[in-house]
Amino acid sequence: MNCGHSVRFAGLFTLAVTVASAVSYIVIRVALLGLTTAADVNRGVQAVVDVQPEPVVRTDSGASRERKSARTSRVEKIVPASFDAPPLVSNHFGAVPFPLSESPGRAQSAILTLRAAQAVILNNIANANTIGFKRLRVNFEDAGYVHRAVPGTVDMQNQMAPASESLGLGVHLQSTQLDISQGDLEDTNEPLDLAIVGEGFFQISDGQNFLYTRAGNFALNANGQMVIASHDRGRPLDPAIIIPPDALQIVINSYGTVNVTKPGGSDVTQIGAMQIARFSNPQGLTPMGGNLYAASPAAGIPQLTSPGQSSLGIVRQYRRERSNVNLDVELNDWRRIEAQLRVFQDICRPMPVARVQRGDD
Repeated sequence: MNCGHSVRFAGLFTLAVTVASAVSYIVIRVALLGLTTAADVNRGVQAVVDVQPEPVVRTDSGASRERKSARTSRVEKIVPASFDAPPLVSNHFGAVPFPLSESPGRAQSAILTLRAAQAVILNNIANANTIGFKRLRVNFEDAGYVHRAVPGTVDMQNQMAPASESLGLGVHLQSTQLDISQGDLEDTNEPLDLAIVGEGFFQISDGQNFLYTRAGNFALNANGQMVIASHDRGRPLDPAIIIPPDALQIVINSYGTVNVTKPGGSDVTQIGAMQIARFSNPQGLTPMGGNLYAASPAAGIPQLTSPGQSSLGIVRQYRRERSNVNLDVELNDWRRIEAQLRVFQDICRPMPVARVQRGDD
């Protein structure tokens, strides 16, 4: 057999292998995408048959090699355009195209979602000793579904399908929800330490806006005004309470009335009255840092009321409300997510390639 015959034989053999591989590929794609008609299969096979052999490029040594661009174009010709039409994904945002071949991408998306949930848990744990802190609770939701069959579909035997054939698309982070449950009270010896027992928030002035807090560790500024001190400045309580500089004792009762005693007398003088804010949906408040929350349309309009009125909370002097973070709960949530992540990482890890031992080894 001369060199020309060898080259032609190698070309025919390569074409035969290509046709066989392509037909197998088409059968698999037909099974996945539900292309059950003979016309679809014939179009795919015809695309392979119509492929012309690639030109052979000779090197200086006389050997031949295939061009990478020709191999790429061959693969593109093998798959008909109808094979690229993805199924529809159904979720509460509507139907969107989603190819079935993106399972690894969905796994990566799930990993990112779980990592975000861990960041929320870490923030909760970090603020376990923050006065008035309210933990955030992570809520998940399923991402959507590819419906290849829905309940009630009538099959070829005129039978109604009792169940669906739905492929889930993973998980999304639905929301981080503010947990407004009461924190434990901590006894102090400071007359300006206040805790709300029950519903309500202290209203704090921030220039032209108002912020809200459950942290009642108040202090006095240079003008004697009660303020919530932060790392950069003090924000005054609203309505304002100003303590006279000669006050000997400060007494704040459960209903927010502020009294002081002055030198030269034992009489108690009322200098102001506190009010606290109520929201129809306090979980709609936006955390701002500094133990402060901002109102939002979801929270509703704040209603200022005297403590203890209309089932509103009362004020306790010489008390501070601790964070409502439960470390046992946070650690359990963390371990559960870690277990999920280990499973996803195993799924995404490349499969080891088995080494075939040759007989002469």
